[in-house]
Amino acid sequence: MTTKVISLANQKGGVGKTLSAINIGAFLAKMGQTVLWIDMDSQGSLSKSSGIENSSKSIYGVLLKEYSAREAVMPVGNNLSIIPANKNLSGFEQSSSSPDVFFKLKDQLEELIISNKYEFIIIDTGPSLGLSTVNAYTCSDEIYCAIETDSYSLDGLDAVINTIDQINKRFNPSLKLGGIFATRYNARKLISRKVMDILKRDYPDLTLCTNIRQCTELAEAAASCQSIFTYSPLSRGAFDYQQLSMEIFKKHKK
Repeated sequence: MTTKVISLANQKGGVGKTLSAINIGAFLAKMGQTVLWIDMDSQGSLSKSSGIENSSKSIYGVLLKEYSAREAVMPVGNNLSIIPANKNLSGFEQSSSSPDVFFKLKDQLEELIISNKYEFIIIDTGPSLGLSTVNAYTCSDEIYCAIETDSYSLDGLDAVINTIDQINKRFNPSLKLGGIFATRYNARKLISRKVMDILKRDYPDLTLCTNIRQCTELAEAAASCQSIFTYSPLSRGAFDYQQLSMEIFKKHKK
């Protein structure tokens, strides 16, 4: 078994990135895969959705080497654990500009990756390109970009692609864009269809087959700190995230 490290990213907020990290991780764990979430967003939305707030150990302490990543891991379900974040993570953005500051997460995760305890490490990144996001990209194998199909959605994708290119050159030559998928997709809206047409035209090998359709239950599940598979397993949101997760899983197993 080898550990696959993936980041959910978009340098535009409000695109369903955290929601996707939650439900992809939850389904992979439901399949029997061992999954570790890492919350690299100072808002801590992934942590709160896992029922964790103000934990005594967090990713910030890991980055500062106050304790190891292993010591900060918290089990949150069958096959599913998290290293949570809190507002203190924003202090990491003011860290020194020494060269090793971009490798702190990679260095701290090395023990967990070598141990092969987790089949997937899923990192939820913030919407801005700060030190936390660069650290996530530097230690990831692949980036998956969530796109909300509106008129500005492609701006966030362009920023992600440019960032991957820069990370490739400076810190992580093996990093690649694993895939692009749509969130809050509504086939009845012309803008949704147009954005998908552009993605399929410009990125035919990267646009995943599954679109996450608009679904009230997805928002309700997040508000109740549950995955869609626990909250409403027969909803179309559950079906869509199952299909998306299977696409990602099959790419990993190739």
